[in-house]
Amino acid sequence: MERYFQTVSALKDESNQLLLHIPYRVLSKLTDPQDQTYILFGAEAEDNTVIQKLLDKQDIALLQSVYVWKVYLAFIFGDIPAALEFVKNSANYKAGNSASFTVVPMSCIESMVCLAAYPQCSRHRQRILLKRVTKTQRYLAWRSKISPNGIDFYCSILQAERHRIFRQWHQAVPFYDNAIEIARHRNCVNSEALASECAARFYLEWGKNRTAQIYMQSAYDCWRRWGARAKVQDLTQRYSDLIQ
Repeated sequence: MERYFQTVSALKDESNQLLLHIPYRVLSKLTDPQDQTYILFGAEAEDNTVIQKLLDKQDIALLQSVYVWKVYLAFIFGDIPAALEFVKNSANYKAGNSASFTVVPMSCIESMVCLAAYPQCSRHRQRILLKRVTKTQRYLAWRSKISPNGIDFYCSILQAERHRIFRQWHQAVPFYDNAIEIARHRNCVNSEALASECAARFYLEWGKNRTAQIYMQSAYDCWRRWGARAKVQDLTQRYSDLIQ
């Protein structure tokens, strides 16, 4: 990773340098237990300065990249209010990365943020959030007809989370299990970790603590196997009673 960072730093084009720097910073946040934040560029002041420069330049693609990764980090570390705020910011720059390979996974993550925030919102806000989720699900359904491989995981986990917020317990179960099985079959350890963690929280809400423990332990093992030490620490701190 250090060689990657050195190569990126040697680039003369600032936009390309930043574009390649962001994934490095995201991985760093996931692997460094001392750096569980969604600040991508040094300290908060430096982060704000970089974003302001991008705004001045109207660099839509980079602004979109910055905010979707902030959404991801805030969601992964359980800061739903911050994640929802980044979702709002990200929506302003959707045209920037319309052809990016991150469109499908990040659309799913953003909708999962909307569902996570749903119970705490006003009815008016809930309607807006649910409308966004529905739009994402229709988009995923359309994409799955063109290229089903890689899309089915996101379809399943998003549908599972939608059932969860309406307390449709039995309907949600097969979608969680399907998402986990798809990720495991494709050896996508981080996706399996995410789906297992979501399933564990779902079973906690349902009051099935023993089942929740099985899924949370699986999530913990997957994040550790993937090398996400910061995420492992996060789970240990938030769910110590479920992890051995």
